[in-house]
Amino acid sequence: MTDPSGAAAPPKPFPPPEFPPRKAARFARTPPVIFPPILGALALAGAVRLSLDRLGWDRGPGELLAGLALALWAFAAFAYLAKLVRRPRVVVEDLRVLPGRAGLAALTMGGDGGSSAFVTLPAEGCCGSALAGAAGPSDPGGAAD
Repeated sequence: MTDPSGAAAPPKPFPPPEFPPRKAARFARTPPVIFPPILGALALAGAVRLSLDRLGWDRGPGELLAGLALALWAFAAFAYLAKLVRRPRVVVEDLRVLPGRAGLAALTMGGDGGSSAFVTLPAEGCCGSALAGAAGPSDPGGAAD
């Protein structure tokens, strides 16, 4: 209400701020939204590695980019894991909103993409050896005595 004399009302008193202010625990506010851009960096590193290999150029810059992107993903995953250990219910809270769901999906996809960035198998190495082992001995006619 206004004073009929025209004088302004005194301001409301607010409590004084805490001193020293409380600090949030380390990694307590790590948002899951940091993972989609990191997933993009991992994909870009994979594309650079593949293109340098196909062009026949030195693979060093691509390997460096992949290593940096993977180190960034590992640090971000560690930060989110520290938040998760402190408060396990945070996963349910993050899954309620779309950016959180996208971030957690990118976290798992980044782990898969990051692990495959440094595992290179030849085309027949993975499937060929598995099929050869399942088919039995390499001499189908049996051993000649």
